[in-house]
Amino acid sequence: MQISSTQPSNSLNIYPEKKVHRTFILSGTLFQLILFPLIAILFTFDESIGLLVILFFPIYIIGGGLLGMSMMSIISAWHVSKKRFIKKGWWIQTFLVGYIVTTVFYLLFLSSIAGIPYLLGIGLTGGISAVLAGMSALPTLEEYAENLD
Repeated sequence: MQISSTQPSNSLNIYPEKKVHRTFILSGTLFQLILFPLIAILFTFDESIGLLVILFFPIYIIGGGLLGMSMMSIISAWHVSKKRFIKKGWWIQTFLVGYIVTTVFYLLFLSSIAGIPYLLGIGLTGGISAVLAGMSALPTLEEYAENLD
């Protein structure tokens, strides 16, 4: 059966749920672990946060990884349930959900330590990480080419 160049293939319209979950949890958590110290230093103007991350690196990786994975699993579950890649403006909605989920998580765990402006600034790590993970989960050109053959 020939597929004309004007008709999209049916397999291109299949939403890759497992790939999206895996990519959000792995790469989204990695992006959060990288971005958190940078954004925390930027918003607090305190370089000692970066030093604390270096001194307590194993604890930061384990604790931040578990916290990041739980946040990213919530965001990916939302992303998959709404099939965001098929809709227009998915990256704005993904950023907002990532921002809200991260801010709420940090409000629950760090509200007594840090002020609200800092927590809202640190919430950017979730929004940016969610968008980067979402872009990482998009089908690649090779996957499109395989589906066209």
